[in-house]
Amino acid sequence: MVGVISGIIGMIVAVHSRSVGTALSAAAILVWMTCRVALLLAYRKRASAYKMNGVEVRRYEKLYAVGSIGSGLLLGFMNFTALRSEDAAIHMVMSALIFGYGAGLVVRVAIRPKIYILSLAAAIVPSLSGLLMHLGEPARHGLPYGAMALLYCTFALGSVESARFLYRSTVNQLITARTLASLARKDVLTGLANRLLLRERLDESIAAISGAGDLVAVHLLDLDRFKPVNDRYGPPTGDAILKGVADRLSRLTRPGDTVARIGGDEFAVIQTGVKNVREAQALADRIVEALEVPFEIGSASIRIGTSIGIAFAPRDGLDLEQLSARADAELCSAKHSARGTVAVWDESSATNVAA
Repeated sequence: MVGVISGIIGMIVAVHSRSVGTALSAAAILVWMTCRVALLLAYRKRASAYKMNGVEVRRYEKLYAVGSIGSGLLLGFMNFTALRSEDAAIHMVMSALIFGYGAGLVVRVAIRPKIYILSLAAAIVPSLSGLLMHLGEPARHGLPYGAMALLYCTFALGSVESARFLYRSTVNQLITARTLASLARKDVLTGLANRLLLRERLDESIAAISGAGDLVAVHLLDLDRFKPVNDRYGPPTGDAILKGVADRLSRLTRPGDTVARIGGDEFAVIQTGVKNVREAQALADRIVEALEVPFEIGSASIRIGTSIGIAFAPRDGLDLEQLSARADAELCSAKHSARGTVAVWDESSATNVAA
């Protein structure tokens, strides 16, 4: 919109003042704005097609910066050429256009301060040069142009402060939104994923193995002897044990796996890229061994333990509810048969296979 208005006003001024420079500037602005609209449409099309990586986003941002600074420079040059005429009405119209451009720039580009400052300077500096050319005229002519130049500088400094305020406000909002989104997906006590994030990670893991022939193992863990320990030593000790369990599970898993706390003393592990059942059983065995090691909490040495039920995607299901139900059935069976054991859902007989 700014480009179209600037081009139309520039053409009217060029015809009125018979200025070739103003006409060329107006034409250049229209062409330049057309290119910027094409860039914006290309960005939106690419962004809607897939999630762009950081390199692509930064490339588009650099192109946007060139477009924004170029627009300011062309507008400033057009104002400079218009100010060379002797028509005060033209000068008034062009100055209003510069102020409008600056005000819009604050709102649109404040989130990128460097781009904003360079774009504003590109428009203001040539305009100031045009105003200062009139200072040598008689006082009744030169004084208003000096006042206008001072107003340009004051406006520029004030708008920079406004841009700083908008930038800080926007960044704080983004940080707050990101923090809230993260908290909504994390267990407050342990910092592990909660059920919501577990579901998202499971869906991502299943999509990643589509057609590859791999499996995703869902391990459900229920701590043994945790309730008596919590009752005897108190909630602070129980919380310390849960944090210790979270730390040990995180150390045992690989990058790409997900550890989650889904209940009071219930945990889950998503193991990705599993070639066969034995790989999942091997991880489960390591978890059982690690959690049998006593936890040193203050002066107390506390033993707990765990039992584990395992189900596999896509073999045993494709959503968290179905896989959790099957893994939980094996977990219950394992706890009733013997503590500290691992059980795997058997797809053929739907019975327990103790490991």
